[in-house]
Amino acid sequence: MTPEQPTGTASLLKTYLLPRLRGTFMVRLVAQVLGFASSLLLTRWLGAEGYGVFAFAFAMVTLLALPASMGFRSLLTREVAQYLEHQSWGLLRGLQQFAVGATLLASLVLMLVTYSMIYLLPWPTDESLRQGLQLGLFSLPFFALVPVWQGTLTGLHHTHRAQLPEGVIRPLFFLVVMVAVHFTIGPLSTKEAIAINIGAMGVAMLISLSMVMRLQPVAPRKVHTAYRPKTWLKGGFYFLLISGMHVINSHTDILMIGTLLDAEQTGIYRIPVRLGSLLLFPFLVMEMVVAPLIAQQHAKGKIATLQSTLRQLVGGVLLLTLIGGAVLALFRSTILGWFGPAFPAGGEVLLWFVLIVLIQVSFGPVGYLMSMTGHERITTQVMAVSAGVNIGLNIGLIPVLGISGAALATLGSELLWKGLLYWQVRQRLGIRPGILPF
Repeated sequence: MTPEQPTGTASLLKTYLLPRLRGTFMVRLVAQVLGFASSLLLTRWLGAEGYGVFAFAFAMVTLLALPASMGFRSLLTREVAQYLEHQSWGLLRGLQQFAVGATLLASLVLMLVTYSMIYLLPWPTDESLRQGLQLGLFSLPFFALVPVWQGTLTGLHHTHRAQLPEGVIRPLFFLVVMVAVHFTIGPLSTKEAIAINIGAMGVAMLISLSMVMRLQPVAPRKVHTAYRPKTWLKGGFYFLLISGMHVINSHTDILMIGTLLDAEQTGIYRIPVRLGSLLLFPFLVMEMVVAPLIAQQHAKGKIATLQSTLRQLVGGVLLLTLIGGAVLALFRSTILGWFGPAFPAGGEVLLWFVLIVLIQVSFGPVGYLMSMTGHERITTQVMAVSAGVNIGLNIGLIPVLGISGAALATLGSELLWKGLLYWQVRQRLGIRPGILPF
C-alpha cells in the first residue's frame, strides 16, 4: 500500500517533502561532485579535443537510449505505484518483464542500425569522433536498461535509492578506475576513458537489477503473470516523446558542434554545459520529489495548497541558484581555467547558461504539472515544436557565432517551451507555479 500523504502546505513541506528532498538532494549532490571531479581530470588528461570525443560519444549514446527505453521509466513509475496500491501482482511482474525484454531488443536493434550508418555514411566526418562513437555504442544496452529499473524503484517509493546506481556508483567506479589506470598503466587515452565509462555503466546496471530484486514486495506464490502490451506501449509512447524532446533539446547543441565544428570546440563547450547542470541540480531534485505530489493534490482538487507549496519551494531553489550563478559568472575564467588552458574560451557560453538555468527555475516545474495531471499530449506537442526550433537555431547560429550560437539556440528553445507550458498551466490548472507575478 502506498503511504498516506499529509494535507496542508506546512504539513506537506515538513513531513512529506523535506525528508524526501534531503535524501534525493544528498544523492544528487554526491553525483554532481563526482561528475565534476571526473570532468576536471578528463579535461586535464585528454585535452579539449580528447574530451570532445568522449562527450560526443556519450551524448549520442544518451540520445539513442531514449527510444531504446521506449518511455518505460516514467510509465513504470506511475504503473508500479498503482499496481502496488491495488496489489495487482500479476500485472506488476508482467510489466517489468515486458519492459526489460522490449528495451533490450530495441537497444540491440538501434546499435546495429547506428553501426550501419557509421560504416555506410561519412558521419561523423571527424575520424576521432567516429572512432569514439563506435566504441561508446557498446554501452547502449546499459544506458537503456538502467532507467527501466530506476522507474521501478521510484514506483516502489524508493526515490533516492533509485538514483544511487547511476548517480553515485557509476561515477565513483569511473573515477576510481580512471585514476588507477592513469597512474599505473600510463597516461589515460580517450579510448580507455570511453571503455572505463562503459564498464561503469555496466556495474550500475547490475546493481540496479539487484536493488529491484531485493526491494520488490514478495507476491503470493500462485500468481499468474499478466500482460497488457498494447496499453503499456501506448502509455510509454507519450512519455517517450516527452523525454525524447528533452534529450534532443539537451544534446542537440553538442551533436551540432561536433558535426559543424570540431572535437576541440565540442570539448570547450561541454564544460559550461556541465557547470550549468551543476547549477540546475537543486531544481531537478525538487522536480523528482514533487512529481507524485502534483498528481495526488490535483486529483484531490487541492489547487491552492499545491500552488502555495510549489511557490515556496521554487523561491528557495531560486535563491540557491542565484548565489551559485553569481559565483560562476564572477569567477568564470578562473573556474574554466581549472580544466585546462583552452577552456576559458567558453566564458561567454557559461554566462548564457547561467541565464538559461535562472529562467528554467523561475517558471517552476511546468512540465511535470502538465504531464502529471493528464495533459502529456500538450506537453509532447510543445516539446516537439521547441526541439524543431532548437535544431533550426543551432544550424543557423553555429556557423556564424560558433559555440556561442549553440548557447543562444538553447536559450531560445528554453524560453519557448517553458513559456508555452507556463501559459498552459495558467489556463488549464489555474496555478502560478513559479515566482513570476503573472
